[in-house]
Amino acid sequence: MQKALKENLTRQIQFMLKSCVNCGLCAEACHYCFENDDSAVIPANKIHTLSTFLNRYFHPVKSRLAGFGRSNIPDDQALTELYQAAFQNCSICGKCALTCPMGINTGEILYLARAT
Repeated sequence: MQKALKENLTRQIQFMLKSCVNCGLCAEACHYCFENDDSAVIPANKIHTLSTFLNRYFHPVKSRLAGFGRSNIPDDQALTELYQAAFQNCSICGKCALTCPMGINTGEILYLARAT
């Protein structure tokens, strides 16, 4: 995972991960959101899941400090959540990116999640 992140995690993706304002416009554009009432399907929530995973296990400082009480190795639940966010209910069609006022390309972010 570290090798994939090192090769694929660009500054642009890091910026997009931190730029989401949860306005909901991406949900209105997503055809999966129209079919499901599950909040995990919303592209902004998928971004939040990946961002939380990266901050927990691959943060440049926190992941190396012993005082934070977390293991550097993701557990099964964290990997399952990452898998569901990256691979389920998204065809990376790009509709959410076209409607995002912050210019966030969820597809590019999910490519990173799929690479890890």
